Amino acid sequence: MKAGWNSGLKALLLGAALLASSWGVAQQAPYYEEKTFAVGTYAAKEPSKLWVNIERLKFAGPIRVAVYDAKGRELFTEVLPKRNLRFRQKFDFSQINDGAYTLVISDGHQTQEQTFRLSTPGLQEQLPQRLITLRDICTSTETRM
Repeated sequence: MKAGWNSGLKALLLGAALLASSWGVAQQAPYYEEKTFAVGTYAAKEPSKLWVNIERLKFAGPIRVAVYDAKGRELFTEVLPKRNLRFRQKFDFSQINDGAYTLVISDGHQTQEQTFRLSTPGLQEQLPQRLITLRDICTSTETRM
């Protein structure tokens, strides 16, 4: 009876120790990564124009804004000044061919990509403007070591 009591007590103590150690590990590592910037994009009132708004939430490095075509060629790039907490830019795509494009915003810690498509309406639609369609494809957070 005493042997059963000792083994039960040992099992209880071992379980409590494992529970306490796993709780301590869970408290140390957050289950999410804190965002360092926020992005808002929307089509402007004028055809073929796109507004991009960026707000720095936490400094993690210089923010780089780039636009790529479907073949991965860089069409535009700009590194935002460190002192700017907000960035607002209107992009004019009227001189660019129809197709899929990707807007990439990164500060080395967080990267956000958004694809958009430029399309000129066909003759059957008889619309005198171009359309911009936005769709988020990827939001990722990377931890630098």
